[in-house]
Amino acid sequence: MTGDIIHRLISDRFRLPETGKIFSCPIDSIAIEPSLDGFESELLKRLRFPSSLAIICDANTRDALGARIATAVPSAKLVVIATPKADLEAVDQLADATRHQDAMVAVGSGTLNDIVKYASFRRDAPYAVFATAPSMNGYVTATASISRDGEKLSLPAAPPKGAFFDLKVLADAPFRLIQAGVGDSLCRSTAEVDWYLSHLIRGTTVLETPFAIQREEEAKLLQNLHRLKQGDLTSIKSLVKLLVLGGLGMLIAKSSQPGSQGEHLISHYIDMLCRPHPGSLHGEQVGLTTRTMARLQHFVLNREQAPVLKETTLDVVGMQRRFGTLSPAIEAEFRAKVLQGRHLCNVNERLSTDWTSIRDTLTMKALPLLPLESGLNSVGLTDDPEDLGIDIAFYRDAVVHARELRNRFTMLDIAADSGLLEPYLDQPEPH
Repeated sequence: MTGDIIHRLISDRFRLPETGKIFSCPIDSIAIEPSLDGFESELLKRLRFPSSLAIICDANTRDALGARIATAVPSAKLVVIATPKADLEAVDQLADATRHQDAMVAVGSGTLNDIVKYASFRRDAPYAVFATAPSMNGYVTATASISRDGEKLSLPAAPPKGAFFDLKVLADAPFRLIQAGVGDSLCRSTAEVDWYLSHLIRGTTVLETPFAIQREEEAKLLQNLHRLKQGDLTSIKSLVKLLVLGGLGMLIAKSSQPGSQGEHLISHYIDMLCRPHPGSLHGEQVGLTTRTMARLQHFVLNREQAPVLKETTLDVVGMQRRFGTLSPAIEAEFRAKVLQGRHLCNVNERLSTDWTSIRDTLTMKALPLLPLESGLNSVGLTDDPEDLGIDIAFYRDAVVHARELRNRFTMLDIAADSGLLEPYLDQPEPH
């Protein structure tokens, strides 16, 4: 991957190796610069938005960047959300508050961006985002993480027409948000192993390009993670580019699969069922769960003998107890991937026949465990759930039952159906 890969991707000059077709990116502009001060109005003008704009921020992001953008675009309506919460009620409230504006500009990160993204999608209005923290890879994706009736969903939405990253602003973000971005970027490794595992075992479609476009920047970031706490702009830029490339990879795949596998299922379980919620950030949780999945993948792939799977246990009563009114939909997702009968025999035959090749392929896709753990450690991302306010017993349940949430076949499924998950969890080191 040569040249500025992000520019090539959004300029309709990138040919996908899998199809030979040019990738048509729905994003018109991405700017990642040391400073965007004084260029805010021009960046928005290039998007050719309608003249009636709403600038949406919260109290913190207003002080960090929102007030500056409002000054640069004095005709825009400034909307300050008191306490952003990524649920349908907040989306409806924002849609109503901006009903007289024809385009939206989000100034914020995860939750605020998701609210604006989904509200603009519901209103069929274009939106752009000025990031205030390098905390997640969802800035340029076509999904929004929104809760509905207590269930966290990844809902279809339109990506921004423009995504703008002022590195000086991002370097000044609370370091906890920067840590979260590292967690949400280094999950590339475990997600790739899980997606390829499903491909090799079950024949599901997989794409290499979403991962290939990240490798060069991931290597740079791993070398410079220790400089993030110093506010080093070169390191912040690497993190931002990796997060953007992760999001663009999901646009290429037309799915969240390149960035969301077993590690995200465990994090989703925490968000859905840990009450009261510990207040941990998405990227903090994903940093923890990425470490858990990387160790589990290492544990299984280091075995000389292929795992032998038994019929998937479908604990309907337990699922009803765990998920309540959400259990019918979750049960349907889980049923779609259970292994039984001839299908189970085929999977076991493939594992037995091709285990050496499968191990080698997946091991090559993964970041080696030591560099991954060292990288997470270097920015202070924990391997102890209790550091995030998550009870150890609950976290164990999350690892065991997270696979029930979605029809995605991951190492959680291999380990559970082969009887290896409990021995893994019983190892003395923290998970």
